[in-house]
Amino acid sequence: MNEKTQENIKTEDSKLLYEKLAEGINSMKAGEVYTIEEAWQEIDQL
Repeated sequence: MNEKTQENIKTEDSKLLYEKLAEGINSMKAGEVYTIEEAWQEIDQL
């Protein structure tokens, strides 16, 4: 894997993580509540 490909993968992974974090923040603002088990299941999917 070349350096450019590795950088693209890191960028894509960072974007996905940011999107999921934003979803979580919006969910909290909307008052949605999850158990710790549900939260870890979401994290494990990443």
